[in-house]
Amino acid sequence: MLQEQFLSFEEEIARLAQLSGIRVPNMAGGPLAFFAGLSAWLMSASAAAKKRIALVLPDPALNLALPYPRDELTLALAIAEDMTPAPTQVSALAARFNLSEDLLDRPVTGLSGGERMLVSLAKVSALASNASAVYACSPYFWLDAKNRSLVATILDQIEASGGQAHLLTLIGENAPIDPTVPRTNYGSGPTLDWTLLVPHIDVCFPGATFPKRQSSKRLRFRAAQGTLNVLSPLLLSGANGVGKTTFAKLLAGIIVPASTPPTAVVDGFSEPARLILQDALVHLFGETPETHLERVFRFDAERKKEAFVLYREMESRAAHELNRASTSTSVGAKSHAETLLQAKIVLIAERLASRVPLLILDEPGWCLAQPVAAILLDATVAAAHARGTAVAVISHQADWWRNMTLEELLFCDEGNGEVSITRRAN
Repeated sequence: MLQEQFLSFEEEIARLAQLSGIRVPNMAGGPLAFFAGLSAWLMSASAAAKKRIALVLPDPALNLALPYPRDELTLALAIAEDMTPAPTQVSALAARFNLSEDLLDRPVTGLSGGERMLVSLAKVSALASNASAVYACSPYFWLDAKNRSLVATILDQIEASGGQAHLLTLIGENAPIDPTVPRTNYGSGPTLDWTLLVPHIDVCFPGATFPKRQSSKRLRFRAAQGTLNVLSPLLLSGANGVGKTTFAKLLAGIIVPASTPPTAVVDGFSEPARLILQDALVHLFGETPETHLERVFRFDAERKKEAFVLYREMESRAAHELNRASTSTSVGAKSHAETLLQAKIVLIAERLASRVPLLILDEPGWCLAQPVAAILLDATVAAAHARGTAVAVISHQADWWRNMTLEELLFCDEGNGEVSITRRAN
């Protein structure tokens, strides 16, 4: 197996194009940049298919095309075996990748990021015996520790079949915490104490009959203590599909539970949290950071001014730390959204522009090397704490973030939709 590591996602994608000819759309630039490169993407993907190249990309949405996991896996097995597979074969393949039977008939858009990545891996596994090469590019960020070993299983499978296996990753992506990465200093001010109210929370996702019949799904979040006095930055960790992002959406008011919602309180101030999802980079719509903030706050001059102050403050701090660390990575160009790091900074500045008690970052280290992720969190916490906003990080890379956060809430599936929440110090 050939393995290479990179300090930036942009360098990694350029290397993928060099090795395989596959040209991935610009993820930082949003839909406009995506469509500008669509022709090159489709042509390179078509050429890769003719060469029997199988691919796992960092964004699982780019790995999947059909609306249901069962369709994706059925087609992959049919291509590999040149015959329509039996339903039991599809179920067996899914089970090998820790995918439940009921999940196969949920729309892929309704799956968690980790579940979509597991479907992607299962699909590539079915194709591996018939592939000349497999390229796995930063597949680990969506997966918990239990599921990361599945990547090596696929790469070993392709080599056993006489193909070539390539693994491209960012520094620290699939490794325990790097002792050379220092703990962040959480900004220049003191650490921020805040309160998280966690009553017994019931969430029901109703069943549906169109376009396929789906049963209802219920989650019940339970914490030993209903009131948690915690420190910022806080880590939220747990297995794939356990409900971490659902809990974050409850805090942000995006999902309304059947019971009392969880609440974040800072100095007696309580409002819905702001949330940045892992794949929220499309929110830039191909704009520059400046034009994005101008558009979002076109009717609120005061918040627009604050957003620009935050963006320049965070960008300057991150650029200084990158330079001090003597890395080859830059924040990005002034004229357009050039890097994933830059896209993340402008979206964080946008969320912080009005005072909120809590900012939640879903996998903020996605497609960042570990040292760069530490710099992003440092800049975020410094800006947030200065404005009285607590910061919480959702991640499967718990080994990373335990060194960069003060406390942790661990989410565990207790069965029958029951999710326990346990607090511990980092």
